[in-house]
Amino acid sequence: MKHLVRISILSVVLYYSCKSKPASLSDQLKTNFLTHLNKMDSAIVLDSFSIIRIDTMNQRLINSIEDTMYRIILARVKSQMENATKKNNTDSMAFYQSELDYMIPTSDSMRNLIPTSDTTIKYGIVATCEVRVSKKDIRKTDNMYYFLSRNMVILNSEFIDSSISRISRNLN
Repeated sequence: MKHLVRISILSVVLYYSCKSKPASLSDQLKTNFLTHLNKMDSAIVLDSFSIIRIDTMNQRLINSIEDTMYRIILARVKSQMENATKKNNTDSMAFYQSELDYMIPTSDSMRNLIPTSDTTIKYGIVATCEVRVSKKDIRKTDNMYYFLSRNMVILNSEFIDSSISRISRNLN
């Protein structure tokens, strides 16, 4: 009888301690990507999704990413300034010049911060994913970057949408 009670208690403990295994990071990101993809363009088919690299996010990496994005915006403003100069649009030229006067020193300051940035504090991870998609007979391979916090919350959903939008334009 004691033996039967012990087995019953052990069975109950084992039953309640078993938990379902959470989905792998790759499966979670693939599900997230598919959700965004279907909202943006349901005609695009995901052929493959794989994580090709995982890096730790620290202050240096974040500063490098911010610097890169800032330089992209700076290049866009410089291009707009060139167009305004070609059209001799003095109002636009004055506006873009004031933007450039502010942005260029800021860009230099951001670039100088990178070498002295802290690499010891971890903020989360960056998962570089390769996606292969198709629409009708056209196929496209591209990289997606998922930024995840320390508790694995996706931080850049709006960038995922803009990347899917870019992919969609290239497939049309």
